[in-house]
Amino acid sequence: MPPKEKIIYVCSSCGAKHPKWIGQCNECGLWNSLSETNIPYQNKFIHDVDRTYSTPIDLLSVQVAQVARMSTGSSEFDRVLGGGFVEGAVTLLGGEPGIGKSTLALQCAGSLSAVDSVLYTTGEESLQQLALRASRTKIESSNIKIMATSELETVLHVAKSTGPKLVVIDSIQTLFSTEQESAPGSISQVRACADRLVRFAKSTSTTILMIGHITKDGVLAGPK
Repeated sequence: MPPKEKIIYVCSSCGAKHPKWIGQCNECGLWNSLSETNIPYQNKFIHDVDRTYSTPIDLLSVQVAQVARMSTGSSEFDRVLGGGFVEGAVTLLGGEPGIGKSTLALQCAGSLSAVDSVLYTTGEESLQQLALRASRTKIESSNIKIMATSELETVLHVAKSTGPKLVVIDSIQTLFSTEQESAPGSISQVRACADRLVRFAKSTSTTILMIGHITKDGVLAGPK
């Protein structure tokens, strides 16, 4: 029987994959940056009769509709987003620690909660800290649901059951999936969690705002 999973070594700096552990990454040259990662076995021998294929259509036959945008409550943020949030879109909000990412995200949640429900998940702070920030910024709305968790599966379950229009992830580096054995913030965890959030957003037309950290080198932590 084929193995259920195999082991590779992923560079924590550039995300390069290696079949075995080596002291120095072949791609970026960083020393001692490889971490062991388990990936599930994928059967390459799938019979065509078991697969379904998409049928291409003519480009001119596609009906183009005006995309409705949701205002963030900030004219400058709306301008950066091209007019506001789009249903099913995933936005990554990056910045240095203490610059105001969480405050801006909470203000966006407060603005959108006037017409739709919002789910704010935090792995950075307690619910009391989040409530204090909302009080300081004069945000009062019963349409904002908050939860302190870092488990991706819990976030997706609550989002599916409550059906919010906007989901705030604060932050993607603290999120982890139980399907991955690596630690939160690692390359494999960030990639896996971000991928599942994107697929969830597209399949449910839920808008997702992810907060990301900036490293000391001035770049977004994790795979870009």
